[in-house]
Amino acid sequence: MPASRTPTEACGIETTAGVWVEGVRYKNLVYFNAFIRDQRMKRGSERIAQPGEKISIKIDPFDLGAITLVTDDDTVPVPCLDDSMRGRSLSRWMDQQTEKKTSG
Repeated sequence: MPASRTPTEACGIETTAGVWVEGVRYKNLVYFNAFIRDQRMKRGSERIAQPGEKISIKIDPFDLGAITLVTDDDTVPVPCLDDSMRGRSLSRWMDQQTEKKTSG
């Protein structure tokens, strides 16, 4: 694997995320960029994953503003479509989701 370009690539927590038509979904957040767009244009066998499948990612638990996809050949940072996630920690996000469920 190539040298790490970001702290998330170097020290991030490894997990998986779902691949959907609209992008990569992790903890009900959608991540999308040109790499994901280009993947959608490829033939099925050339894609890193099909919609509905899981893909390996790395996350920074202190900043959900971006995730890093882990492919066979490289790592690819992908930003969250929700700009308010920059600097928001995983624990804070999960707490907010729990509050939303219990109050709604």
